Amino acid sequence: MKRCNDYWTEAVTHFAGTYTGDAVRQFTYGFICGQAEKVHAGACQAAMSAPLNEDADWTRAAVEKIAAVYGLATYEYRRARRTEFWLLRPDFGVVDKLAQRINDNIYRALICGIPWRDIDRDYVIEAP
Repeated sequence: MKRCNDYWTEAVTHFAGTYTGDAVRQFTYGFICGQAEKVHAGACQAAMSAPLNEDADWTRAAVEKIAAVYGLATYEYRRARRTEFWLLRPDFGVVDKLAQRINDNIYRALICGIPWRDIDRDYVIEAP
């Protein structure tokens, strides 16, 4: 089964012709704007990007700026290899619920708008 990162890598490589530094950054900025748009519009309660930890600083800056533009809340969670950056609706207590259920695969999928039938219940989230 393909995972989000598989689609991401394929798209970046297709459109940028490479999967390196500036190409990844430029694609990321547009991707995060698209995520913010769907959360802001109410298509889902949250969206998440999980770059490698070495890309966390510039991703954090982008997420914070884009969240401010769209009026969204943010939540950050560092794992062993990746840092999760969440964009969330500021209403409905989603931020607090996510903080309590950060390792609950089903909850994470549902707030991101993944239909129940499509949730991979066997997915193992990387340890912190």
